[in-house]
Amino acid sequence: MSLPPSVFDAHALIRMTLANYGLTSPRLADWALEMLIAGKPIETILLDLEQQPEYKAAFPEIEARRNRALAEGLQIDPINPAIILEYRTRARALMRSFGVPQDMWDTNEDFAPFIVGDVSMDELNSRLRRASERVYQAPPEVRAVFFDLFGIDGDTALFAMNLDATKSEPILENMVQMAEAGGAAKRMGFGLTPAEMTRMEAANLTYDQMISGFRELDTRRGLFDETLAEEGQDFTVGSQGISAQFGLEGGAAEALTQRAGARQAETKGSSQAAQSEVGVIGLGEAGRR
Repeated sequence: MSLPPSVFDAHALIRMTLANYGLTSPRLADWALEMLIAGKPIETILLDLEQQPEYKAAFPEIEARRNRALAEGLQIDPINPAIILEYRTRARALMRSFGVPQDMWDTNEDFAPFIVGDVSMDELNSRLRRASERVYQAPPEVRAVFFDLFGIDGDTALFAMNLDATKSEPILENMVQMAEAGGAAKRMGFGLTPAEMTRMEAANLTYDQMISGFRELDTRRGLFDETLAEEGQDFTVGSQGISAQFGLEGGAAEALTQRAGARQAETKGSSQAAQSEVGVIGLGEAGRR
């Protein structure tokens, strides 16, 4: 079919636009040609293009951002395919530069939450730097606790948590500190419940500080095993132990000190009684000589 020069030029422009967007569907090209033959202005065709199913499937972020803005009452700058394509390219390159495994955050769907969430390249770079540091510096026991708490295993755990566009930085930091608390306890042979890890996270300590604290607790491990005389006075590392060691609440340190003092006094009393008994026996033997 022979097309007038103006229609042919407009059709070529639209086909080039579609190709630049990665839209190679023959149906879209035929649709655009029908619109041109019907006399539709090219501006109208390009506007109507956004309503085509192939376009929506290729760039779901556009509608998702609009819906988010309406639902949350936000003012979000509109975006177009060119912006989305550039974001995907830059984000993919940034991921690879930080050593993010290629089976993570490599598809268009992977980057959609960042685009919809309005995560800038600077913010993404910051998240990647933090995630990379956490991943490559995290001890094995911290990664193991991460899996127990959040169900993501291996190196992908901390990357996934830190790059999750739906989570704010304070939430991510809390999650990491919980895992670090559990990992530090595990390294020194203690076990903490998620609730106890949450208490530790509130103390806002570094991993090294927690290791040091649990190492000191290890030297007092015997205080958490009650004797027959202390029956009913159950002390645990997760309760009195971490409270006393890390100053999480009052009374725990005093309770442990009192228990240690009582045991010391009991030991001293037993020692003195033993010495007295030996003395009495000795006198008796002397009297018989």
